Amino acid sequence: MAMEQGNVQPSRLAQSRRVCFWLLLAALVGGCQKAKQPPNPQLLECLRDQSKLVAQVAGLRPQLQALATIKQETFVPPAKPTAIDPELAERYSQEDRELDEQRYQSSLLVWEQMNAERYRLWLVDHTRRLRALELDVERQAQALKQLNPAVVQRRANKPGSIQLNRQAVEKYSQCDPQAF
Repeated sequence: MAMEQGNVQPSRLAQSRRVCFWLLLAALVGGCQKAKQPPNPQLLECLRDQSKLVAQVAGLRPQLQALATIKQETFVPPAKPTAIDPELAERYSQEDRELDEQRYQSSLLVWEQMNAERYRLWLVDHTRRLRALELDVERQAQALKQLNPAVVQRRANKPGSIQLNRQAVEKYSQCDPQAF
């Protein structure tokens, strides 16, 4: 019986060691797992709309830049005719000076008419391009605003002016869980 007791002892010891091992392992694994939280609805919405938002922002940025550029454009008039050099005119006869003055006045009149027509044409074209670009930017901004209102801003003191909210664009483009 002593032998049987000796064989039984190690088996109980091994069994208790196994039980302790499994309890310890279960405690460690259980401690490592967090209680699952329900997903943040804003984060889920961000992830769902992320690719659309990035694409729409990428399409709007160059349009905004083009709009800023076109607003900076100015009309450049053609070169004005040069007046007669008084020192050179002294060398000519009175009759030649009068003829040169008439030619200059005539070319100046032609230049003024040409300049006025060129300005009118430039203004019509500039206004047409500006309005078309403003409408396109407005359309794109409206679509982006429907997707995420925080991304598009209007400048309060300038009606019709649109800009992107950089912080919101970054937040919703990256969809970082800590940002929500």
